[in-house]
Amino acid sequence: VTSPVYQGVFLKYVFTRGKSFATLGAYKSTAKPSNAADTLANSPSAYSEFFAFGFGQDFYSKHLGRGNRKFLNLYTGYTIGGMLLSNDLKNKFSTYVAPSIGLELFKNKYVLIDTKLNYMVPFKDTRHVRGLAFNASFNFVF
Repeated sequence: VTSPVYQGVFLKYVFTRGKSFATLGAYKSTAKPSNAADTLANSPSAYSEFFAFGFGQDFYSKHLGRGNRKFLNLYTGYTIGGMLLSNDLKNKFSTYVAPSIGLELFKNKYVLIDTKLNYMVPFKDTRHVRGLAFNASFNFVF
């Protein structure tokens, strides 16, 4: 039903000084069409792209400095939202939740560079669409 690997871009808007945010993005399948035996990931019924939106929050631990350091702040969080999976033949909409763990590599008053690992769990077709996502982001104030 889905490709084994997707890549994409997301826009993230942070609402406050805290870590509440909204996201909007798109993923595209990285599977290459093959001339050999057709796999499920390359079949025309597999979803080749999906679009996602969501709201999330990240939380700092009081035992690790509550995110006050400039380097290497560990945090946990979640994102809830919706996604539209599509290909040339069909579309499917599903809501999802994605618990996450992240590491802020550097931050100051104007810039935040971080990485995050989350596990996306949709509420429809859970067995085929769930999976890990690794994000690297560059946030800036404007």
